[in-house]
Amino acid sequence: MAEDVTLLINGKQHFGWEDVSIKRSMKSLSGGFTLSVTSKWAQEQKPFLINPGDECKLLLGSDQVIMGYVDETNPKYDSNSRSFGVSGRDKVGDMVDCSPDISTVSNLTIGEMAVKLAKPFGIGVTDTLKNTARKTLAINPGESCFEALDKMAKLRGCLLTNDGNGNIVITQAGKIKSFTELVEGVNILEADARYDAKQRFSKIKVLAQTGGLDGAGADPLADFVPKAIALDPGVTRYRPLVLNADGAADLKACQARAKWEVAVRFGRSTVVNVVTNGWRQGNGKLWTINELVRLRSPYLGLDIDLLLAETTFTKSNSTGTRTQMQLVPATAFSPNPTDKDPWRNLVLQESKR
Repeated sequence: MAEDVTLLINGKQHFGWEDVSIKRSMKSLSGGFTLSVTSKWAQEQKPFLINPGDECKLLLGSDQVIMGYVDETNPKYDSNSRSFGVSGRDKVGDMVDCSPDISTVSNLTIGEMAVKLAKPFGIGVTDTLKNTARKTLAINPGESCFEALDKMAKLRGCLLTNDGNGNIVITQAGKIKSFTELVEGVNILEADARYDAKQRFSKIKVLAQTGGLDGAGADPLADFVPKAIALDPGVTRYRPLVLNADGAADLKACQARAKWEVAVRFGRSTVVNVVTNGWRQGNGKLWTINELVRLRSPYLGLDIDLLLAETTFTKSNSTGTRTQMQLVPATAFSPNPTDKDPWRNLVLQESKR
C-alpha cells in the first residue's frame, strides 16, 4: 500500500510527489529531504507556491519526520511537461550553517551549552543524559554552532541528534531493539559490507593543553602534557596516534576522549549497507536511527545486532518505496566500552615525561 508523502507549507498540503528521498543520520545533526514531481501540461495547473526559506513540515503517513525550512526549489518545463523539485532540512540545519555570536562558553554543562547556542534560532533541546560535568570552551572564528557543540559532545561522550520536530536531542547509543530483523533471502534486497582498518591504531594518546612556556626555541609540545592512552587490542602491529584534546582538558576528560576515539574508530571500521522494501517494520513503525537491528547474512559473515546509524527513505516510479540503511557496531557511537564487548579498550595513565 502506497504511503502518503505530505509537505505542509503555509497551511497548505502538497501531495503527489513521485521521487522522494528523506535522510536521517546519527552522524549529522540535521535531517534532510528532496522531493520532485513531473506532470503533463494542463491549462488549470498553477505554479507551486513554495519558496526557499518557507517553514515546512514533512510527513510520511501520519509520522512527522522533518520540521524545518525549504532550502531550494527547482521548477522546470518544456513543450511537453513541467516538473518541480524542492529540498530542505530540519530547523537545526541553521546551527550546522551558522556561527555563534559568542567567542567563549564558560562553566556550562553540555545541555546548558546546547540551550545557549540553540536559543537564538528558536530551537529546543532535550538532554536525556543530564551530564553535570562543566567546561569552559573557546569557540574558534568561523566555527559553526554545531562544530562548537560537537567538540564538547566528544569530550563528554555524548551524541547529538534531532527529534524530527526541529529540536536537538543529547543522547547516547541506543539499546532498544527493532521489531523486525534484516535477513538475507527474506527482506534484504541488496547488501554490502566494508571492513576497513585504516583508521584504527594500536595506541591512541590524548594530550591536554596546559599553560605552556614563552620564549623562542621552545619545544612545540611544551604546551601539552600527556594525559591518557587507549589501546586497541584488535590492532596487533605498531600503529600509534597522538591527538590534542579540544581546549584545556583534565585527566578524566582525556581518558574519556581516548576511549571514545578507539571505540568509535573500531565501530566505524565496519559498515553495512542494506536496502529493503517499504519504510516500515512489521509492527508499522518507521525504521528509526539509533535502534539495534539484528542482521542475519551468511554471505557477509554476520549474525549480530548492529546499530542503525542512517536511514534514507526513497520512492520512485521504478522501485516503489524502499529504505536504504547504514548499520555499524554500537561501539561506533558508544563512549563506554565494557569488558563484555568482543574487544577490550584499556586506559592507562601516563605521567609527564
